[in-house]
Amino acid sequence: MRPSRQTSSILVIIALAATLAGCASAGPEYRQESTAYTAESAQQLLDTGAPTPLTEIPEAQTSEARERALTALRARGGDAAKAADVLTETFVSEKGGVPYLVMWAPFEGETALIVLEAVNHGDGPSTGRRLWVLAQDGDVLLSAQK
Repeated sequence: MRPSRQTSSILVIIALAATLAGCASAGPEYRQESTAYTAESAQQLLDTGAPTPLTEIPEAQTSEARERALTALRARGGDAAKAADVLTETFVSEKGGVPYLVMWAPFEGETALIVLEAVNHGDGPSTGRRLWVLAQDGDVLLSAQK
């Protein structure tokens, strides 16, 4: 029995809607961790994590990509939105990095915001990564690595 044209059209629309919903939720990976980090383990996180989708972002589009990432965090609400606010307020003029992993986690005895970003070091696609570790209120930079 062949499906009707109307049934086929409905299935295509459902598949398209599911695909678009997946794209709309794109943004940095967000987590809340109970694992405690140290400067060394945070550095290992930076060394082993690869921002694969972000390596294709040309330098001219980095600022827009950063805004999209922060908007995606805000859309998740709660602590993810708070993380986006801290990043926006702390790095007002910072437009060269695009967050790809954002998490609240214990860091050397206090709750901290740990952020991994893809960065541009010149013309072309993103070529590097960096790590920011901020105190919970965002007022104190606890660690930074490139």
